[in-house]
Amino acid sequence: MILPQEIADAAGIDEQSQIAVTLLNGVIVMRRLPQPFSRERLIRQARARGPAKRHPEIDFGPPLGSELGGPNDPTRDDEW
Repeated sequence: MILPQEIADAAGIDEQSQIAVTLLNGVIVMRRLPQPFSRERLIRQARARGPAKRHPEIDFGPPLGSELGGPNDPTRDDEW
């Protein structure tokens, strides 16, 4: 089946896309199936976005209570 390019572009369909075709009340319905996960595609998409923007560092103040490094930290006096 051949789709007009503008419709394929609007639906995010290319030559590698998998399509499900069903009949619903006498109307042919085409649905793009999700692509299986690809690490290579994920890396390619991340690189296309450009370098990641870092968030500014947030200062939460000194450790308190039983959190790591706080005065009640149960591992505070452990030897590493």
